[in-house]
Amino acid sequence: MIKLNESEVVAFAADVLKEAISDDLSGVILYMLLKDKNDK
Repeated sequence: MIKLNESEVVAFAADVLKEAISDDLSGVILYMLLKDKNDK
């Protein structure tokens, strides 16, 4: 598996979410969940 730093992973995930999720609210909620998970 390719090793990426966290910011690269987040940026990649954000790009994927932009493509996959048309509902902005869903993207925001998922971002908040991921952010909360990373803060712990």
